[in-house]
Amino acid sequence: MLKILKVNEEGTQYLKILIYGMTGVGKTYMSATSPDPIFFDAEGGLLSIRDKKNIDCIRIKSFEDLSNGYEFLKNEKHKYKTVVLDSITEIHQVCYEEVVNRFKHEIAEDRDWLRIQTKMRHLLRAFRNLDMHVVFTALAEDVKDGTSGVLIKKPELYGAMANEICAYMDIVGYLFVKEDTEKKTLSRYFMTQPMERFYAKDRWGKLERYEEPDIEKILQKIFKKEVK
Repeated sequence: MLKILKVNEEGTQYLKILIYGMTGVGKTYMSATSPDPIFFDAEGGLLSIRDKKNIDCIRIKSFEDLSNGYEFLKNEKHKYKTVVLDSITEIHQVCYEEVVNRFKHEIAEDRDWLRIQTKMRHLLRAFRNLDMHVVFTALAEDVKDGTSGVLIKKPELYGAMANEICAYMDIVGYLFVKEDTEKKTLSRYFMTQPMERFYAKDRWGKLERYEEPDIEKILQKIFKKEVK
């Protein structure tokens, strides 16, 4: 039977967010501010959160690790409220290497690229659709706009995957560091609104252009209640 829902009654709502930025700006640290996270660590780069207690991780060395981790979160009883894929840039590389090695090619051929993009598309959609908060991190790169020729910062992924992943997520934000030369301090900002050279979006429409890089606070602002 066809079930028609009111948009504001469509079950439990979760945050689906992509954080991208240059290396070392704090993407992993920001991800760790999410409630009860489990990290899928493809970079071996969790040193920035080593002092945080009670954060678990799965080391990602192959696509099988990702699939097994996904099946666990989807089908098993667990304590986690957030899954963090850190980073999808590195996961894309894992996928690339597995496909190339499987077909014994030195570099990816046309059919390999189709296989790579299909695997990534299915995997990331599956994670996004889990009934929990989902955080993807990615490195940033400059991509030339085909119409204007302007370099735009986007997540670093092969081919058209950057645009696809951005479309999957409700919030896409650019994390960056700015120096106060007078105070000689560094501050981090999470940009959630697009600017001329930066891709960003807030599908909820509840965030300021620059937000504090704290996912708990972002959740409180969006859902108007304390996150437990």
